[in-house]
Amino acid sequence: MAAAELGMTNGDYVFYAFDYYDAPIGESLPLGTRPWMIDGLNDHEEEAKLAYRSLFVVSLANVKTPEHDRFSQDVKSLAARQYNYTYSENENINPFAMSEYYAMKILGVVLNETVTIDGVAAASDGAGLSKRMWNRTYNILGRQIVLDENGDRVADWVVNQLDPGGNAFRPVLQWSSSMKIFTAVTEEDGTPRQIVWYNRTSLPADRTFPADNHDSTGKPEILAPSGEHQPSQLVVPSWPSFSSLQ
Repeated sequence: MAAAELGMTNGDYVFYAFDYYDAPIGESLPLGTRPWMIDGLNDHEEEAKLAYRSLFVVSLANVKTPEHDRFSQDVKSLAARQYNYTYSENENINPFAMSEYYAMKILGVVLNETVTIDGVAAASDGAGLSKRMWNRTYNILGRQIVLDENGDRVADWVVNQLDPGGNAFRPVLQWSSSMKIFTAVTEEDGTPRQIVWYNRTSLPADRTFPADNHDSTGKPEILAPSGEHQPSQLVVPSWPSFSSLQ
C-alpha cells in the first residue's frame, strides 16, 4: 500500500523478495491463490494486485529426484507418527531442516575421510574438518551440494513472477551456480517463458538516486533491474555456510 501511495506501481519500479523455500522449476510457487489479497482491506485489493505485478520472488531451486522424493515422504510420515504434524498436500520439507540433514551427511563424509587418513585423534580438529569440507561437490539425495573455497553453499535459484492471470507466482528465470548465468524457464512446448514488465514493453531503466537514498520526488530508493546490465549480473547470495564448524 505504501508503494501505491508513493506512485511506485506504474511499472517504473521493480520489487524483489526472497523466499528460502524450494520452488519446483516450472511449477507455481505455493504462495496461495491470489496472494495479493489482503484480509480486511478489500477496498485496496486492486492496488495490491497492481503492486504485485512488479514483484519478483527469488527462491531456492528444487531439483526433483527419486531419492529426495522418498526422503521427503519418510520425513512427512515420521512427523505425523511421532510429532502429530501433518504436512499439507503441496507443502515441502522446511529448507532449514534439509540443510541440517545435508550438513550431517557432509560431516559424515569428512569424518570418515579424516579418521581413515589422519587417525581418530584428527576428528577433534574442528578447523581441519571444516577446511576439508570446502571447495567440493557432494551428491546427496540425488542433488549436487556445492561448497565453494570459503565453505559457503553455492545454490541454484529461481526468479518467480505473478502469472498473467494474477493468481500465483511462477518461475520465469533460473540461476545456474555452475554456469553463473540466468536462463529462461521453458514452457511445455519448449518455448522460453517471457517476463512480463507491467505497463511497459521492456525492463525499467536505471535510476540515479541522491546520497540520502531518495529521489527528487522524495521516493525511497528501490532496487530495479538495470537497463545497461543484464539480469545475469544480479547478485545471488550463497546459503547456508559450512565455514565455521567448531
